[in-house]
Amino acid sequence: MKKKNAGLVLLLISFIFFGGMITEKVDAASLDEYDLESVDGYMEDEYFNLDFTSLVKYIYSSGFHFENEIIGRILELFLSELSHCVKTVLITVGIIIAGAVFKNMTGILNDGMVMKTGAFITYTAVMTMLFVSFAEGFSIVNEAAGKVMEFLYALIPTFFCAVTFTKGSLTGSIMYQWTGVCISLVQVMVVKFILPLINYYVIISIINNASDDKKFGSMCMLIKKVILYVNRTMIGIIVGMTSIKSMTVPLSDSLKNTFLKKTISVIPGIGNGVESVAETVATTGNLIKNTIGAAGLVAVILIAAIPLLKLAAMNLVFHFLGAITEPVAEKKVIDGIHSISDGLGILQYVLCTSCIILMITIGIICMATGV
Repeated sequence: MKKKNAGLVLLLISFIFFGGMITEKVDAASLDEYDLESVDGYMEDEYFNLDFTSLVKYIYSSGFHFENEIIGRILELFLSELSHCVKTVLITVGIIIAGAVFKNMTGILNDGMVMKTGAFITYTAVMTMLFVSFAEGFSIVNEAAGKVMEFLYALIPTFFCAVTFTKGSLTGSIMYQWTGVCISLVQVMVVKFILPLINYYVIISIINNASDDKKFGSMCMLIKKVILYVNRTMIGIIVGMTSIKSMTVPLSDSLKNTFLKKTISVIPGIGNGVESVAETVATTGNLIKNTIGAAGLVAVILIAAIPLLKLAAMNLVFHFLGAITEPVAEKKVIDGIHSISDGLGILQYVLCTSCIILMITIGIICMATGV
C-alpha cells in the first residue's frame, strides 16, 4: 500500500513539474511575449515605411514578398540618384572639354610647359569634383555599416531569447556570445580598418595618376590586395566558425530535450498528450524564432539597399563619364576617373559582403537550431 501511495505521489510530482514547464513554454511560445518594439528605433526605415514589429508580424502571418510598391520605390530612388549625379557629370565634362581646347590652343605655341600646366590644372579640377562625390559615397557606406551593426546589436537579445526557448539555454548563451563577437569583429575590421584603407587607396591612386612615371602603382596594388584579402579572410573565419559551432553546440540541448520528451511520454495516462503539446509548443517556438531571424535578414537588406543603390548609381555614372570623355581627355584624367570608380566599387563590395556575412550567420543559426 505504501509503495502504491509513493508511486501516486511521484506521478503527481512529475505531472506538476512537467506540466509547469509546458505551461511556462506555452506562455513563451507567443509573438507578443518578445520585445520587438525595442528594435524598431534601430531600423529607421524611412524609405519603405516599415518598422521591425510590423515586419515580423507580416512575415509570421503571411510570409514576406516584395510588393510592386517596394520595387517601384527602389527604381524611383535609383533614378533619383542618377539625376543627382548628372550635375557633377556635366561640370566634369565641361572641364575636360575646356582642358582639351586649351591643350590644342597651346599646341600652336609649341610651349611644353604651358601644356603640362594646363593638363595638370584640368586633372586637379576633375579629380576634385569626383573626389567630393567619392567622399559622399564613403560617408554613405560608413553610416550604413554603423546602422546595420546597431540594428543587429539590438536584435540579437530578442532573437536569442527565441533560440533559448526553442533549443535550450546552453545553445542560446554560446551562440549569443559568438554572434556578438562576429558583429564586433565585422564592425572593427570594416569601420576601423577596411574603410580607411579604401580612402587611402583612392587618394594614393589619384596622386599616382597625376605623375608621368606613376611611382605609387605598386603601393596602390598592395593596398587593394590587402583590402580584398582581409575581407575574404573575415568571411572565411566567421562563416566557418559559425558552421562548426552550429554543428556541435545545439546537440547537447537536443539530447536534454529528447530525454525530457521521452520521460514525459512514459507517464501513464497523460504522457502521450503532454508529449504532443510539447511538440506543438516547440514547433511554434521554432516558427517564432525563424520569423524573427527572417525579419532580421529582410531588415538588413532594407537598411543596406538604399546605400548600395546610391553607390551603384554613382559608379555607373562615373563609368559612363570615363567612356564618353576618353576620346578627348588626357590619359591621366581617364585613369583618375577609373580610380574613383574602382574605389566606389570596393565600397559596394565591402558593404555588401559585410551584410552577407552577418545574414549567413543568422541563417546558419536558424537552420542549426531547428526542432
